[in-house]
Amino acid sequence: MTPESNINHGVTNQTVLIGGVPFTLNDDRLAARGINLNAFASVTYTPKIIDGLYGHVQLSASGNYLTNQKILNYNLGGELGLTLKQNANKFSAGIAYNKQYFDKQAYSNKLGTWATVAMPLSDKLYWSGRVSASKTFYTGTANRDLDFSIKQNFSYQHSVALGFNAAPVIELKKSFNKLKTNTKLGLTIGSRHTLGAGFTINTSLGSKLALYKHHNNVFAKTRKDLSLTAGIKATNSQLKLFNFAPYIEYKYEKHKSNIQIYNYQNHSFSVGITTRF
Repeated sequence: MTPESNINHGVTNQTVLIGGVPFTLNDDRLAARGINLNAFASVTYTPKIIDGLYGHVQLSASGNYLTNQKILNYNLGGELGLTLKQNANKFSAGIAYNKQYFDKQAYSNKLGTWATVAMPLSDKLYWSGRVSASKTFYTGTANRDLDFSIKQNFSYQHSVALGFNAAPVIELKKSFNKLKTNTKLGLTIGSRHTLGAGFTINTSLGSKLALYKHHNNVFAKTRKDLSLTAGIKATNSQLKLFNFAPYIEYKYEKHKSNIQIYNYQNHSFSVGITTRF
């Protein structure tokens, strides 16, 4: 359950300037409070084929219910591939599929390929990377989107109780809507601190720069966005509910754009259960 101060990522100022002329936005573009109910689950099967070579089968589902609007959105997906293990190194590749539903109606189908690498760089530093490419088909239209991303994660285990991580990312999108074609560069850093009595504290700070390719003629600008995020999450592994551990999490996001209608900030506070620490 996630109460949010700006659930629709709306603006706080209803009047914007377009070409120096003030315009009044519709009420649905304004910031609004709301509550999200979120769920995610996945299962992975890795059967051994021969020594060092394994299959990779993953099924996943996620859902999001907007309580104010009474809208249910959900995704169903999966991955199929192979994994090669050589000592502490792991190499995987395969295909992925995801079907998205918006307000319980089929919205899009995404088909893609992916490859991952994971290996230790030292006795305390571990690196993993993922390259993926996908094509999204929108239901009932001829519209298509192409996406490509390179994601990395550097994990440093300072001690049994304390660890740090850094995750740079590059994302490219070519959209049927030219104004959404963009390149994104991001970096998230975080920490994981294991305390006594089963408590684990995770913190994160992130930033992402989005550079849009095409000029927006309405605003006479080429869009540039910068988002900043911060979060803290507390989990207790000793308080179990059907093998799930309770957690509380706070997140803050500030989104700044050179086009005023894309500016927003949001506070969210989540309470739930998880198997991830």
